[in-house]
Amino acid sequence: MNNLSELPTFLNTEIEVLGLTKQSLFLCRNDGVVLFKRHLHQFDQETASALLSGIWQAASALTELIPDQKASKQNDFFRLSFDTSSKGIYLLPSKIHGKDCFWGMIFDDETNPALIKSRLRDLASRLENFLEKSKNTIHSTKGHPFSELTDEEIDRAFQKMRN
Repeated sequence: MNNLSELPTFLNTEIEVLGLTKQSLFLCRNDGVVLFKRHLHQFDQETASALLSGIWQAASALTELIPDQKASKQNDFFRLSFDTSSKGIYLLPSKIHGKDCFWGMIFDDETNPALIKSRLRDLASRLENFLEKSKNTIHSTKGHPFSELTDEEIDRAFQKMRN
């Protein structure tokens, strides 16, 4: 798969393969716009994405308080976890079309939260690889660079998964 139209199938397949089917998952832009959702819990998606975005932005701002953080920021990979031994929220940075985004995961009744966190990191990496391959395919077959895609075009690629 290396075409943006295959994105919904790709993500749903990877979620199944990685065993992330019991968790609510969100992929959001930093402004809280939901690009992808798979929620299984009873809550308002818009409220959840706005709150997740606010938490992520606050946590990112707090990293500026870490000594020498500005100098080493390129090599650091911060993520946020607010959880108990079986339930919680996990936020993970990601890049979509070169723009900062984040994955949000809400989970409960887990026997091994570290495992599902690792699997979400794997999903984020797989998505970034998929999009890189799509970028190369679009560039070579259609003659225009992926970097010219607008936010609206990216939103449309994720549209099928929002419902």
